[in-house]
Amino acid sequence: MKRTLLILLIAVAMIGVVAAVPGNGLGLAFGKDKDSMRYQEGNHPNNGLHLGQDKECPICPPVEEYKNLVLIGKDSSDWSYAPENGFGILKYKDAEDNEIGEFGFKGYGLVAGEDYSLISYAEPWPGTGLVILGSDVADNLHGTGFVQISGSSGSLVCNDYDVASPDTPQDYTGTGSKIWLVPTDDLTSGAFNGWNPNSYLFETELINVGCTP
Repeated sequence: MKRTLLILLIAVAMIGVVAAVPGNGLGLAFGKDKDSMRYQEGNHPNNGLHLGQDKECPICPPVEEYKNLVLIGKDSSDWSYAPENGFGILKYKDAEDNEIGEFGFKGYGLVAGEDYSLISYAEPWPGTGLVILGSDVADNLHGTGFVQISGSSGSLVCNDYDVASPDTPQDYTGTGSKIWLVPTDDLTSGAFNGWNPNSYLFETELINVGCTP
């Protein structure tokens, strides 16, 4: 139910943004299961869209399977989802030993001209030891800030949420990696220098790729 509501919130927020972008620019494709998204790079005659798992496209290049992680803004007064504060999708290949393979992130509804960093957050606050996966200055895309960050691989910080600590929020159990998009100005020397959560995009679930704290 929570996942369905999240998808609906993002869909509503994206209508004004995506509809104005030729070819939609998302690189997303839906197969039989509309909760299952696929990612495809490159320009070709079908404009970056795939026909679906149950249809053939002889002019399309091979489509590789990526995993998807939704990032979304939150209202810090109650930590409810706030897509009006921004949203995005990280697509990545699984790797191992606290790493992901090739990845790509696209974020929308941000502040144009702001420099943003995609990070793997390290518990506890202020995130000392966090990893910056990449950075980009938000373009003004049809009236909304847009960032695009990609890489051939990325190291993740593995957090253990089964270890009781007053400094570590118990919003998860087990182990995994938190992925956030934050203004680069809020970071200094691999840690946060300030806390402006209404300007951040937060993961909606942990990434766990052989996570070993």
